[in-house]
Amino acid sequence: MPKGRDNRNKGIFKTSIIEGSIGRGQVVIFLTTLLDKTPVMLHPTEGVRVYNTADQIAVYEWGASRASAAVVNILNGVEVGMSEFEAVRNMNYAGEPLSAHLMFSARKDQMIGLRSPSGKKIALGDGATTVVSYWGGLSCRAGIIAKENEEFIEKFAKPYFKAIATWYQEVGIGVRGGDLFEKCRTVLAEGNLKPALNPGHLTSTDEWLHTPIRPNSGEVIASGMAFQCDIIPTPLPHGVGLNCEDSVVIADKDLREELKEKHPNVWARIEARQTFVREKLGIDLNDEVLPLSTNPAYYNPLWLAPEKALVLV
Repeated sequence: MPKGRDNRNKGIFKTSIIEGSIGRGQVVIFLTTLLDKTPVMLHPTEGVRVYNTADQIAVYEWGASRASAAVVNILNGVEVGMSEFEAVRNMNYAGEPLSAHLMFSARKDQMIGLRSPSGKKIALGDGATTVVSYWGGLSCRAGIIAKENEEFIEKFAKPYFKAIATWYQEVGIGVRGGDLFEKCRTVLAEGNLKPALNPGHLTSTDEWLHTPIRPNSGEVIASGMAFQCDIIPTPLPHGVGLNCEDSVVIADKDLREELKEKHPNVWARIEARQTFVREKLGIDLNDEVLPLSTNPAYYNPLWLAPEKALVLV
């Protein structure tokens, strides 16, 4: 009778050996099954790709800073009456490798952040959102096409920005993902909002790797992790956009010193951003949080007044 045995589960393949006989000859059959070893690469705290070196952080900073600069260019150039295509033309795309498709939408009905730009004309009072994502970092902003709208600011923008500020102040080495999730959820609830997805996730040359920031997660944030501060609020009425997404890296003292030594220009830009977040936005940023975007946590929800941003007071 045929008999079977399994070898040890090594690598990504599991091989079963089946032996038997037909007449005077012996037959040996190898059966190979592909195993799911995704966690080896992408587990939120143990995956190989979760932790980044100083050199890789410098690469990410290049992509994140250029993606955020492109979003700034789009917002600064928006005008009523131009098409969505005309608006995104202002990003000054120079061939950077994308980690997600270009997104732009301005409308008074349901906001769908994943929409690509179209020939639709931008109108006063539209909700608006745009995303540019290069290898190393994604930047997103969403608000409304207006110079003034006090009701929108008080009812939606301020509670949302408070959650963004909470994320920046609470994220850091040793923080449990479940605790950060709960703090963001609690602050959003003050404005009758909640996170539609995980409020923050790991990033790389892929836009989304995995995330330890989940309900009740005991997984701990550690040095070398690259994150998107990505808080998508819900529910929102038609024609209202809220988003302020940017990239950061978490780095302990040794990693910061290595980055400073190997890439002094990158480090100088990061230090300038930390100072900006603390002194201009009023957010108490930990030293281990390294902003990679050109305008971290700078939320200007009134797109026709891009110089007006929310701050903590």
